[in-house]
Amino acid sequence: MEAGHAGYCASKHAVAGLSKAMALDLGQYGITVNYVMPGLIATPMAIDTTIRADRGLECGRLGRIGEPEDIAE
Repeated sequence: MEAGHAGYCASKHAVAGLSKAMALDLGQYGITVNYVMPGLIATPMAIDTTIRADRGLECGRLGRIGEPEDIAE
């Protein structure tokens, strides 16, 4: 995490909280709720390849930067 990303961080955590609350509310109807919260993914948001390479080893258990295809087609 770095300075200047408060809104981004807040939105990621909001998705996690919303998903947990929805799971509690909808579980009684047999509905499950899942969410995907990946680490660093090679997208236009991660512009600088040097920074991406350095952070990829820190952020993920894979030891590499994730690719969009790792999450979905």
